[in-house]
Amino acid sequence: MSSLPDFSEVLDSFITPEMRMFGMILVIVVGVFYLISIIWVIRDSYLRGSNPIVWGIIALIPFIGAFVDSKMAAASKVVKKKHADERVGVFVYKNGLPGIIEYSEISPELAATLDGGNILSHLFTMDSLKKLEKESLPWHFCRCRPLWANS
Repeated sequence: MSSLPDFSEVLDSFITPEMRMFGMILVIVVGVFYLISIIWVIRDSYLRGSNPIVWGIIALIPFIGAFVDSKMAAASKVVKKKHADERVGVFVYKNGLPGIIEYSEISPELAATLDGGNILSHLFTMDSLKKLEKESLPWHFCRCRPLWANS
């Protein structure tokens, strides 16, 4: 009776040590960025006067799992703006398609009507990125100055 090869032996025949190292580094980098995003949410909620523990727990909700389950090409996290002149971009429809307008490009009148803040948390499928790779996308230059730039 022949036995099946051990899974690790099969894996070793396909994946080189360099590929494993790259994969491990990639996982660590993604983990560090995710941790930084959670810390940022906690810090931001503290500065806004909200409960940082509650928002820290909310930040841990698996956004990625919801995205994968949705089978959509892209997803973005949206937060409710605390007040109309808060310095975050907002989600809008431009020419019938979803888009983002930066806070520096919004008139005070328009800002008062928009409340979905963009926190730069976006996910894309590889297929959607491969499609975009073949497109000619317009350049967009940010003309805003972060608050910390003056200090």
